[in-house]
Amino acid sequence: MIKKLKYFIRSKILTNKLFLIDKKSHSKSLYLTFDDGPVPSVTDKRLTLLDKHDVKVKSFVLGNCAQQYSELIVRINESGHKLANHNHTHSPFHKISLAQTVREIIDSNLAIENIIHKNVTCLEHHKDVGILNY
Repeated sequence: MIKKLKYFIRSKILTNKLFLIDKKSHSKSLYLTFDDGPVPSVTDKRLTLLDKHDVKVKSFVLGNCAQQYSELIVRINESGHKLANHNHTHSPFHKISLAQTVREIIDSNLAIENIIHKNVTCLEHHKDVGILNY
């Protein structure tokens, strides 16, 4: 099963990318995450492929992209995938003030929550912050 799953991921989803599978885990779960979207040309194809194989993922979306492509946010949510905050405009937190960082997080949460009417409970940001569940 692991070999088939690795093949599917490497050939269809994460071509030429690294990923991790925890062989010690007792659950049959693999966590796939996507960020920096949604982007119509990419997200549509990815969702179709994931739905075809009944694979669920977590998408870390930008708030401004969520507002611009709200129909994709609805599709991601209605397909059973998880949505999370990747900040509002992709500003690098280490280069902006704390007040701006807080504003980025709040604005992105509100953008996503206003579309799907659910609380966003996970934030991902590159470099120093990593993934935060709250």
